[in-house]
Amino acid sequence: MVVSYADSDSGEIGWRTTSEVPTGETPTFVPGDLGFILISTGMVWFMIPGLGFFYAGMLRAKNALSLILLSFWAAAIVSIQVNMAPTFKAILGM
Repeated sequence: MVVSYADSDSGEIGWRTTSEVPTGETPTFVPGDLGFILISTGMVWFMIPGLGFFYAGMLRAKNALSLILLSFWAAAIVSIQVNMAPTFKAILGM
């Protein structure tokens, strides 16, 4: 896994893998990077119902609920696969 780090002595900011972190030292995360990831994740989760409403607007009213639920189910399945499946963790390097 690649983590960003900030060296407290020199103020240097960079990237290193977890195997490059010296023993006994925990990797520190740059707060700006973490904030960017959290805000981006929130915006993507906010777009999921919008995508469902977009798909529902292209069809008749009787199919609207099923298409909105389809987008929520797709997001739920992807979340479970990424967080729980060991193969996805191996692919992502976790």
